[in-house]
Amino acid sequence: MILSRFPGQGSVWIPLLRLIRAALAIAGAWVLIGSVAYAESYEAEVRRRIAEILREAEQGDIGMQVALGYAYVRGWGVPQSSAEAQRWWRIAAAQGDTEAQVRLAFLLLVDSGVIDEDGSTIYSRIGPGSDMGQALIEAYAWVNVAASGDLEFREIAVVWTHEELAEMREELAELMTSDAIAEAQRISLDLWKRIEATD
Repeated sequence: MILSRFPGQGSVWIPLLRLIRAALAIAGAWVLIGSVAYAESYEAEVRRRIAEILREAEQGDIGMQVALGYAYVRGWGVPQSSAEAQRWWRIAAAQGDTEAQVRLAFLLLVDSGVIDEDGSTIYSRIGPGSDMGQALIEAYAWVNVAASGDLEFREIAVVWTHEELAEMREELAELMTSDAIAEAQRISLDLWKRIEATD
């Protein structure tokens, strides 16, 4: 299941150790050293530069907006806050950042209870009327936009192909009613038009 490929920590994300174990199973022992070193250096850099990252994110730097989302999800130098992570990833996603689009989608799904933190589906056939349905619709919309755009990722550990994003979109569609899918597709088109207008 593609949805289980999101890394994380705590109540919102898959523990880093689980990500490293998955990487080891796929790519061999050399990945362990690189993954741990990358994660530790990234965390240390974010913690050290949090004031600068916040300032640059507020000034519109998309990379810093994505980094700030990570900081809030993980509690690196700022209080842990899923709402703030969503806010910063939504800002970066609206400017066309694929990584922010996909991570925002997953965070919406976890926060609303559509899936649990390891990507397993909790509910099925959710309509647009509930909070859970609205989160699913927005998540589908962002994944749909990401699947249609240029794939540019900053994080080495997780990269999705167009095919994987299309599969993820189909997995989300399996959880949705036809009305919810239609609404999500309308939102996707609106998001895409706004993103294209900013280029």
